[in-house]
Amino acid sequence: MALSEPVLLNDIVGIRRRGEMAGPEIARLLDDALLLLARRWGPDETVVLKPSNIVAGLMGPMLALRPDARARAAVCAAARLPRIGGAQGVVVSAMGARAA
Repeated sequence: MALSEPVLLNDIVGIRRRGEMAGPEIARLLDDALLLLARRWGPDETVVLKPSNIVAGLMGPMLALRPDARARAAVCAAARLPRIGGAQGVVVSAMGARAA
């Protein structure tokens, strides 16, 4: 199952930037969000997250919370990529986190 730019992660970035929560509180909120996002519809499914660019600052903490996650991240300079579907540049992340 693929989740494209989950608003939940964008909201956590906003909470962090506004200073409403910090440190351990953000970590707990992010942990809860990852548990929800990792829920699968079927036992053999893998969850793939494609976060928005604004979530890039949370990638380190997300991976620290899920050290067993299978993650791939790639950031390519837009000037070096051909146009694909009218867009340039690619940011992709996949997390195979297990649901609790």
